[in-house]
Amino acid sequence: MQKASATLGGRVSAAAIGLVTGKVLGVAGNILLLPLFLSHWSQAYYGEWLALSSIATYLTIFDFGLNNAATNRLTQEYAAGRMDNFTRYQNTAMAFYLGSALIGSLILAFVVFCLPLTHWLGIRAAGQRDASWACYLVGLQVAISLPLGVLTNAYRTAGNLALSIWISNVSGAGNILAVIGALVLGGSMRSVAMAQTSVSVLVGALLYANYRRNAPELAPGIGRAEISLLRELAGPSLLFFLLFFESAMTLQGSMILVVSQLGGAMAAVYGTVRAMAGMVRQIVTVFYSSLQTEITILSARGQSVQLQTLHRLIVMASAWVAGGMSLAMGFEGMDIIAVWTNGKLRPDPLLVRLFFVQVFLQAPWLASSVFPAATNRHRTMTIAQLIAAAIGLLTAGLLLRRLGVIAMPIGLMVGESLACQHFIIRSTCSQIGEPYGAFARRLWLSMATIGMIGIPLGWLVHHAATGPALLRWIEVGLVTLFASGAVVWLVGLRPEERAIVSSRLRRVGSRAALAAS
Repeated sequence: MQKASATLGGRVSAAAIGLVTGKVLGVAGNILLLPLFLSHWSQAYYGEWLALSSIATYLTIFDFGLNNAATNRLTQEYAAGRMDNFTRYQNTAMAFYLGSALIGSLILAFVVFCLPLTHWLGIRAAGQRDASWACYLVGLQVAISLPLGVLTNAYRTAGNLALSIWISNVSGAGNILAVIGALVLGGSMRSVAMAQTSVSVLVGALLYANYRRNAPELAPGIGRAEISLLRELAGPSLLFFLLFFESAMTLQGSMILVVSQLGGAMAAVYGTVRAMAGMVRQIVTVFYSSLQTEITILSARGQSVQLQTLHRLIVMASAWVAGGMSLAMGFEGMDIIAVWTNGKLRPDPLLVRLFFVQVFLQAPWLASSVFPAATNRHRTMTIAQLIAAAIGLLTAGLLLRRLGVIAMPIGLMVGESLACQHFIIRSTCSQIGEPYGAFARRLWLSMATIGMIGIPLGWLVHHAATGPALLRWIEVGLVTLFASGAVVWLVGLRPEERAIVSSRLRRVGSRAALAAS
């Protein structure tokens, strides 16, 4: 078995590199695939593909949150050297997910082939048979991903998060190449879905064979599964399940609302803008996703001072990156989409800007939420996000006919503002012993200042920059990131936190200079 890096910095750096690579692959995939889809399919056909994929993705609810809860427990058991317990918990999780995958795929088959699903969704550009098979095959891929998650996370539970991330990266790259191949060969929805599903099957088979050969102690089985352990994990698992349900309800529910109310062509516009906002959101998550395992360890050891410092740094770093990138995309996003889609999609500038306002406002509470999620203490976070999703979709649904597609980001922001931005951060602060009032005042002062300084600076550079469009995008992005970073440095961080960051940067610079020499 490949060993994880021995030091905290080494582990985090290795995981961060893997996460960054994964985000780059995801962004590159989106950049390549969207124009490829639109060059081989009509806009309406592509919009219907997005809607059918959204329906199939609801099978993620059969995860029931067990993977997250079990991964946290398995990490603790492996770190303590309790390998007998490790095997029992892992076998329990694998047996559960194999059963869930089977039941979920059967339910989806009934819904897709026995009910008038395509009629309910208003599918017109795709034939009924093609659309039904595409939906089922995408759902089958989702079902396979349930036990595949146990396989992928096995290295992570052994302390090697980076290797698990790289396995996911390879799988993601394989999916991108499979879709490209299917489209280039003139494939329909069904062909693209079949290509993706085949990659998941191949990755699962190769990964299991690798464990059996190189790390047999991590190879998941089902022989030692125990119902009692499943009951033990039921509490935290249910809360994670509700989070998955909330995510599916928000992402897929909003797409279904758009395609059913406004049609496939508008769904393609909505899906494209949302995907671009999602790329920025994923980049922001790199700042804290690589630290989740370390947060679990610090919490188990009761190191509250380190947790408080880490929480402040993570939240402020997220505000910096989300602020800088969202401001830049608010000015340049329309042109980027026009170039990206070869002029085939030209969304309303207001839709683009509202999506990136949402990304900016989400960043602090999403970063803060990683702390309760890493320690199985996420009850408040789960309830808040469920309420936010319900309010958001209800508000958007009521406004959709009157305002059009911009109702979606407006409604979702209303829900998150009422339920998440205050309650989730306050809950995390309470868990780690951080005084909430002082932290919240510093955070929101920083956020407001980023907006007040970054908007006029971004506007000025947007209108003053000359040269090719790509150069202007880079110039605007650098200016807004610098402005956002300066605000966080001067307003958001305490003097002792600036000292920690400066010390870390000096060490990184010293190592880089030593390596260069």
